[in-house]
Amino acid sequence: MIMKTQQPKGMIVLGFTEVFERLSYYTLSFLLVLYASAPIANGGLGWSKEDALMLAGKYTLAAFTFPLIGGVIADKFLGAFRASILGALLIIAGHCLMLFSSHENLVIFYGALFLVASGTAFFKPSMPTLLGLLYSPTDIRREGGFNLYYMCINIGAMIAGFSSGLLLQHFGYQVAFASAGLGMVLGLFVFILNKKHLILLPKEKKKTNLSESIAVLHLTKAHKKAISYLLLSFVFYAVWAIVYNIVNSGTLTVYTENYTYKTILGYDIPTTFFNSLESIGIVIFAPLVAFILTHYARKGKAIHFFSQMYFAVFLA
Repeated sequence: MIMKTQQPKGMIVLGFTEVFERLSYYTLSFLLVLYASAPIANGGLGWSKEDALMLAGKYTLAAFTFPLIGGVIADKFLGAFRASILGALLIIAGHCLMLFSSHENLVIFYGALFLVASGTAFFKPSMPTLLGLLYSPTDIRREGGFNLYYMCINIGAMIAGFSSGLLLQHFGYQVAFASAGLGMVLGLFVFILNKKHLILLPKEKKKTNLSESIAVLHLTKAHKKAISYLLLSFVFYAVWAIVYNIVNSGTLTVYTENYTYKTILGYDIPTTFFNSLESIGIVIFAPLVAFILTHYARKGKAIHFFSQMYFAVFLA
């Protein structure tokens, strides 16, 4: 029996689309604290560093909590495909609105942030859902596909660091912010045209009550124990994610911009270039990890998910 090892075309479609969505998100995320703390004479808002970091924190909070609501709406009413389209349109509108933001138009500025965060709320949870539908639970390509998808996320973040910094140097904040909207348009165009390669959620689902759902799951004592440990790990992960994102897009950016000598051979390296460094490492190693996982799976020696997590936490 010959096993399929080539990833489904739908994975490529979703990965390509995700590159541009993450490009848009990280362009705004990397530039936000710089824009808020930059002097008005330099095209910024003229806020203090403390207020700029507070803004970055609130935006990050919205971007990571709104998907809880967007995911429910997608699951109950829209479906993952339509929710992704709605999210992309909101993100595009938000970035276009940033063209008109300034210290004199804070309402427009806040409106743009709200639109991008709201778009992320629908887009972020829907794309992994569509990706998961491409594989059966026993498909050996599944873990490799998600690793490659994660690599696409970091390709978007990597490009965002370079493109936003260069555009900021040559054209200013508004153009740099709005540029990510153009990328999202391209991603949305590819996403819609290649709908045939995706597996969409069924329009109607059979409603079951909680007791029926538990009966179907046949949860054993070991299962319940595992779920309790997973929920506990989510709490610690949430704390880590908050600190990590605030540092990466906030504190580290302020530190690099104001307290780091970053001029080499007469060229002042844009601060956002440094935000791309981690993504570069992930882009390099993600395909290797995906290859290793698929290789062992083909030999019937799949590396257990928890073993992967143990090793990852050890490295971190």
